Amino acid sequence: MAGEHLTKPPYGYKVDPADEKKWIVDEEAAAVIKWIFDLCIAGKGPMQIAKILKADKILTTKAYYAKQKGKLLPDNPYNWNENSIVGILECMDYWGHTVNFKSYSKSHKLKKRIPTTKEQQAISRNTHEAIIKEVVRRV
Repeated sequence: MAGEHLTKPPYGYKVDPADEKKWIVDEEAAAVIKWIFDLCIAGKGPMQIAKILKADKILTTKAYYAKQKGKLLPDNPYNWNENSIVGILECMDYWGHTVNFKSYSKSHKLKKRIPTTKEQQAISRNTHEAIIKEVVRRV
């Protein structure tokens, strides 16, 4: 409830070497995040955005992390899918907010995670630098 991050940072952020509880912007990955949001604002759907990223040979999140760690890249490192794009577009972390308790486990013995409702999640606003500016719609 203190607004601290309980998970690893999402694609576009990295852990601050000076303070492991703090996230800082990963400029290379953040540029891809900004591009994805710009394409969405321009009217492209998740499938279209995935095709554009694939055509421009942008590494998927998994391939990007493998490259960062000096590991072997996946067989198809540019194979973006619409689910990845939707996950990025729905992630409030990119607006600078921390969302904790997105899922839970019925028991420490069970590996399966069960998603929580929006009401059960703890949202702490402006906890780290935003990659995407939050736009307020006026009606």
